[in-house]
Amino acid sequence: MEALGHNSRDNESEVVPRLYRELTTRRILVAEYLEGITVLDYIRSLEAGRSGVEQRLREAGFDPEEFARNIIRNFVRDAFSDGLFHADLHPGNLVILPDSVVGYVDFGITGSLSKYARRNMVALTLSMARADADSMMVHFLRLSPTDQDSDIPAFRRGLDDAIDRWYESDRDTPAMLQNYTRVMLDMLQLSRETGVWPTPDVIRYLRSVITADGLVTRFAPRLDVARFLRSVCEDTLERELWREYFTVEQLAHASARGARFATTLPATVLTMMRRKWDQPRDPVESENRPGGSNGASSRVLPLGALALVAALMTVLPGVEPELGWNLFTASLATVAAAATMALASIGSRI
Repeated sequence: MEALGHNSRDNESEVVPRLYRELTTRRILVAEYLEGITVLDYIRSLEAGRSGVEQRLREAGFDPEEFARNIIRNFVRDAFSDGLFHADLHPGNLVILPDSVVGYVDFGITGSLSKYARRNMVALTLSMARADADSMMVHFLRLSPTDQDSDIPAFRRGLDDAIDRWYESDRDTPAMLQNYTRVMLDMLQLSRETGVWPTPDVIRYLRSVITADGLVTRFAPRLDVARFLRSVCEDTLERELWREYFTVEQLAHASARGARFATTLPATVLTMMRRKWDQPRDPVESENRPGGSNGASSRVLPLGALALVAALMTVLPGVEPELGWNLFTASLATVAAAATMALASIGSRI
């Protein structure tokens, strides 16, 4: 409870009760009381036709579909960003708070994912949303230790057969015909039959997804869970890439390199000017001297590598061609820097 509460402290759509350690003993756990009704009580009121409960919730800003989206957002963020998630998302453990905020209770079952598992799980989730069988195969195998009893070819054949049932194939963008729970159950059944079995932490995650999907379907049946899950995973992947490559350590390292470059810049410029003015006029002689066209070619290689990295960044999953504080803009800036350096290099040879 403390760990999940710490991780969600900046998440406005997730509330984890505060633990009162000064009042807690070995036998009694004292935590913050969440004022609201559970999703279980809400579902029961819908089934019984009690409109009063629904009216009170609407007055408090409750929107069933937004609440369902918050459950999915919170789960993906907890699992993929922090590696720790509530793994028992049944209706009695979720509390409806004002403005569709999700409150969580009963942390007896939680799940954890390593950084390696998180990266492959988000890639697997995106592959499933995109009906990409090859990528699904790669990332599922990375999460599933195999041995001599594992029948990998049979798993692939079963996966291909399942995809024909899961998706509508006559559309440009694959549409999932089955709900997410059915897809997850089919994957686990195929794993059992072929001996390609994921690690226990991944199984716990998959079971949590099944539970969450079944829960959401009960009170927000119009929400396309697969499509929304894909968008959340793409946003999470983009955010994690920014957080990984723009950490304090990375920025400090870049700043240190920049400072070293700045201190040596005057001497570097003088050296380049002397080489330019001292170079021979004879093209043949220039070709054979250090700093001639061979030297220019050696400088072009790092520039080409830089431009290649920038181009690859633009096709990473989750990168949309939209200006703003995102990887697409960073890629444009990198390409612009590479082009400027290339022009400067070419100008120095004229």
